[in-house]
Order: sequence, then C-alpha cells, then structure tokens
Amino acid sequence: NRERTIPLHPEVRTILQRLWLASSKKGKEQFVFVTNNGLPFSNRTLHKVVVRSSERARVKRITFHGLRHTFATIIANSHGVEKACILLGHSDIKITMMYYHADQTVLQNVIINQ
Repeated sequence: NRERTIPLHPEVRTILQRLWLASSKKGKEQFVFVTNNGLPFSNRTLHKVVVRSSERARVKRITFHGLRHTFATIIANSHGVEKACILLGHSDIKITMMYYHADQTVLQNVIINQ
C-alpha cells in the first residue's frame, strides 16, 4: 500500500496526457482512469477491466499480478535483477526474485556464450 513513482516511456506519457486532457471526468487528482464521480478506480475494478480486456482480445487471461511478473522478468533479463527490484519498489531483492521467471532463451544464451 505504498505509492510508487516509475518512469514512463515518453510515448506512453503522451498518450496518458492526451487521455486525461480529453476526459470529461477529471477529479482533484490527475488520475487518467476514474469513475463517473472523478475518483480513481479501485484495485478490484482495475483488475476486472484488465481480465475482461484480455478475454475480449481472446488472449490468455491476463491479471495485474501477471503483468507484474512479466514486467519483473523483462526488466531482470534485460537490465538485471537489481534494476527490477528498484522499479518494482521492493526493499529486498528476495521479494523481486519471487516475481522473476528466468527466460529459457536467456539462460540458453548464457550457456552457449560461455
């Protein structure tokens, strides 16, 4: 339940800013995704939106938790577990390791390139 600030790709930032500016449901805070009252969506509502969106797209069921695991793995494989730990907001790298799933291709390349 801690607030975290993470860097965003400039294109993502631009898209989110455009969505916020176009929204007619602005609250006191600058949340992009809000209820009709301008309040931020609850975690439960966001979870439902992501799951339903994956179902509509006819892809494997996606959850926020699954996206977090994917993010941890991509960052750890490309930039190291330490950077993933920082971006995930973990105080202990052991927690990050619970989210990290070693990419078999990356592991194979380690063996081949020795």
